[in-house]
Amino acid sequence: MFYLWLKSLGHAVHNHPVVGRIVEIRKMISELARKHTPKPKAKRTVAFKDEIRQPNTTQPDATQEEVEEDSKRAITYEIARNKGLTPKRKKEQRNPRVRHRKKFEKAKIKRKSQVPTVVREQQQYGGERSGIRSNLARSVK
Repeated sequence: MFYLWLKSLGHAVHNHPVVGRIVEIRKMISELARKHTPKPKAKRTVAFKDEIRQPNTTQPDATQEEVEEDSKRAITYEIARNKGLTPKRKKEQRNPRVRHRKKFEKAKIKRKSQVPTVVREQQQYGGERSGIRSNLARSVK
C-alpha cells in the first residue's frame, strides 16, 4: 500500500523493495498470456480455374517454436473437461505391467487354497513310516 501511495504522489519508487517482485510478476503474466493466446485458425486454400491462393508461409510460425521448446504439450480444455472427476490412483494401478503381475500373484495364492500341490515321489513306495498297526482291525463286508 505504501508503494502505491508513493507512486500516486509522484515520488521516485525505483529503489522500493517491492519493485523487483512487481517486475517478476509482470514477466510471469506476460509469459502466461503469450502461452494461452488462441492460435489463429489455418486459412483454407481456394482453387480457381486460373490461380491457386495459398496462405502466406513466409513468416515463421510462433506456435511451432513453442512446441519445440516444451517437451510435452499442455492438454486442451476439451481433454480436461472429458476427464471428469477421477479418483487418485496408486502408482501400482497406473502401471499395467505391475498391476497384472500383482493380479497373477493373487490368483496363484487363491489357486493354492483350492487345489493341493502335487508332491512328486523321491523314492519308490516303501510302506508306511510307522509300520503296520497290529491293534487295528478293519473288515470289508
